[in-house]
This record gives sequence, C-alpha cells and structure tokens, in this order.
Amino acid sequence: MPISATVVGDRGYVWDAEGATWLRRHCRVVGAMSGNSAEHKQHNSAGGLPCELNPEELQLALCQGWVVIRTTASLPEPTANAAAPSTGLSTEHIQPKVHVPAWLTAVQSKKAVMLPVTASQLNPAVLGSPGSNSPHRRDPAVTTVHCAQHNAADTVHACTKHAMQNDQPIFSKLHSMGYYITDGAKFGADYLLYPGDPLLFHAQFTVRILEHDTPIKPALLAGSARGSHAARKHLLLASVDGATASFITVAPEGGFGSTG
Repeated sequence: MPISATVVGDRGYVWDAEGATWLRRHCRVVGAMSGNSAEHKQHNSAGGLPCELNPEELQLALCQGWVVIRTTASLPEPTANAAAPSTGLSTEHIQPKVHVPAWLTAVQSKKAVMLPVTASQLNPAVLGSPGSNSPHRRDPAVTTVHCAQHNAADTVHACTKHAMQNDQPIFSKLHSMGYYITDGAKFGADYLLYPGDPLLFHAQFTVRILEHDTPIKPALLAGSARGSHAARKHLLLASVDGATASFITVAPEGGFGSTG
C-alpha cells in the first residue's frame, strides 16, 4: 500500500513511523528524520518524525508508486451537523455551525485559488469573497494555485522540476544498481553511496554531479579526490547527457591498503 506524504516546496514529508521504516527497508529510500526528539536535546545524534524526502527521493517514490501525495483537497468535510450528545437540547444550541473558508471550499472543489502574497493585497477583490461585488481579477503579484487533479507524473514535474532535469537520472540509475543513497554534504559531495543500510555500513562512494559538456577544473578534481580518499571512499563523477547518466570512478593508485 502506498505511503501517504505531504509536499512542501520540492520536498516530501512522511509522518508515519511505519511508513518511513517500510520505505527504508523495502525501497531503499532513506530520507532524513527532520523532527525534534525530546530525548535528545542537542538534536545531533537523533531526530524524529517527519521523515523528509529530498526531491530525488520524492520523484523516485512517486514514479514507483511507493508514495502518494496527501493534499488539503483530501481533507474531510466539516461536520457542522454532527450528532449531539443526548441532552434534550437541539444540535444548534450545542454545536455552532462551522464556517468553511472560501479558499478551502475552492480547494475541495479542485478550482483555482487566488492567494495574496503580501498584507496589502488582502482585500475582497483579490480573494473574491462572497461579500464582494467585484469579480476575480488577476493581480500580477498574486500567486495562482491550481488544484485540479493531476496524475503522479504531472505532480512530480510541478514539485521536483529541478531534480528531474538535472539530478534525477543519476539518482535513479544509482538506486537501480542496489545502492542506498543519502545526502553527501558532510563530505563535500552531492550523494553518498552505501552497499547496505547506512546504519550498518560505511559509504563506499562520494558522488559529485558535473555538467556533461563542461571541462573539469583540475583544482576541483584534486580537492574532491583528496577529501574522498582521505575518508577511505572512492570518488564517483556523474553527469547526464540527454537522459543518460554516465560515471567515472576516481580511486587511489595504490588502493586504500589493509583495513586490519
């Protein structure tokens, strides 16, 4: 069963512990626990829910059917006429009617919503509230959010456009080869590749993504290789030509020697 996730910007968030565990164990989608943990005040050794999926992980999980996006359009309708406790009084006296904001009604109806981006734009003409006689007008400073139902590919394209055009072919190819992939910022790289779960294995490769038709600067190559090899990891240079990912491995001439 697909795991439900919310999307903020170009990242996905899984709020279910069992779902995050399933993605990690069965799909090799690690994510990052970005929430606070009450037992670890310094927040250095452990994190809590939600599990944050980067754009590449979100794209892969959506295309594979492992994750579905949960939006406000799937929120239940307000229950203004819910049954009241048996007190002899009518429901109207016990539970007041719930006011449904105009924007929520539009979202649930899968219509376009005009959202002001500054306080000065917060007026009935822009919002098109029921009390305004002015029709909807398009303000160049107002963001239009389209809530029509899209398929997974359209949704992914909207929220992870950058990843799809640049890093996604590389990420998907490496994932299909059986690696666990995490962020590589702590080693000055784009990704780290693990032969198994990162909790049990050290990374074998640091991955640097380069433009396919751009010459490699010697200083960049030397610095990346030196930092990677000092951490006993191979450097993997990756690029995309069209939709095809290609790789070059840079390893020490004499290897890393004995680990004993």
